[in-house]
Amino acid sequence: MATGALALERLQAGLEAARGTPVAATRRVYGERGPAFWDPTVKKEFLSEAMTSYIKNYRHVIVEQSGKLTIPAWLTASDLAWWGQLFWKGAVTGVLSATTVYTYTFAPTAGSDDLKTATFETFTDTQGWQIPFCLADKLEISWQGSQAVRMTAELFGQQFIAQAVTVAIGDRTVLNAAAGTTAQVFIDNGGGTIGTTAAPNVLSGKLTWQNNWMPIIHNKGQLYYDDAVREPRSLAIELDIHYNSNTELATLLADTERLIRVQFTGPVIAGSAGNIPESVKADFYGFQLDAGFSPNKAIRVVKMAGESQYDTGATFDWQVAVANSNVTLP
Repeated sequence: MATGALALERLQAGLEAARGTPVAATRRVYGERGPAFWDPTVKKEFLSEAMTSYIKNYRHVIVEQSGKLTIPAWLTASDLAWWGQLFWKGAVTGVLSATTVYTYTFAPTAGSDDLKTATFETFTDTQGWQIPFCLADKLEISWQGSQAVRMTAELFGQQFIAQAVTVAIGDRTVLNAAAGTTAQVFIDNGGGTIGTTAAPNVLSGKLTWQNNWMPIIHNKGQLYYDDAVREPRSLAIELDIHYNSNTELATLLADTERLIRVQFTGPVIAGSAGNIPESVKADFYGFQLDAGFSPNKAIRVVKMAGESQYDTGATFDWQVAVANSNVTLP
């Protein structure tokens, strides 16, 4: 007898070799118990017909079907590199260094769409579901002191198919959640070297990548999308700064380019020469757009909000490098 218990649910996925062609799941996807799930969308049009009656609806037709996945989770260097293929750049391989350290570098591709798509599988003891042609639309990473670093992935799903999920996918190891207190923020002027000057007064922040997918339904006799294209994308950044210095607020007024690196550090990678730790380095090139003041108990905080812009020296507007012990990203 099915229980519908959250404790028994499972998410898993596989990267699609060809967009829209379902594949069996190859890995577990770890999200927050309860909120990490999917939502079905079935659009119905009620026909507003003259029926000589005060009854509003007599007939309707189903016009579209799709799904959406929202997966809040805790950031790990191991899993983030896999997510990067969906959100940042596909077909990235790790570069080996320091004996056991693999660094996956994701710089956005300007002239072509190389993002991966995935087939997700969701399991409850009530029903298993397959959701193919999943498009990674929005990724947020947020941090603050005394908490684990959070991430939330939002994806479109083409359709939802009731079926048994792939069995015998084991749990992965070396999944080390990053603590918000390990976050380091470096802020440098345009034309300088990113990651040089440590910011002394950042309290918390958020990074947001929005891919702006547009699913397309061609007339093929089906209710779900069969193609998708993207609008231009960028990286948005928010930094909550203790207002004991006017330096960063002044850059908004002066329209000064900011080179910002947000770095999260984990434990030492086993067997690495020189005791190299796991790390995530997110680099932002762009400008502050807005600032807002707020009180925080005894201090004043200013929230600086910026958006990335192409930097001629870097030849991109943002980049993410993830160092872990993963030889591959299944």
